[in-house]
Amino acid sequence: MGIPFSNLAIPEAVYAELVLIPIKSFIQAKLVAIPSQIIIHKDSELTRIEQMLRDSIEAKIYTFTRYEPQLNNHEDRG
Repeated sequence: MGIPFSNLAIPEAVYAELVLIPIKSFIQAKLVAIPSQIIIHKDSELTRIEQMLRDSIEAKIYTFTRYEPQLNNHEDRG
């Protein structure tokens, strides 16, 4: 049987918004595992092309979320 959820990754905005202790603990355990079992994608590490792609996708989907790029309400970004 394979490893469930191999190559698990989340954006840093989602990681920052985790509030439930069991979920935070689950993600933290994945982060400190050797080798790490989760990747946190950081906006600051995106290439220019990746940033443009993220921005274009965000522009198409933000109307379905509470995030408003014009207000930069980043707490609702994840």
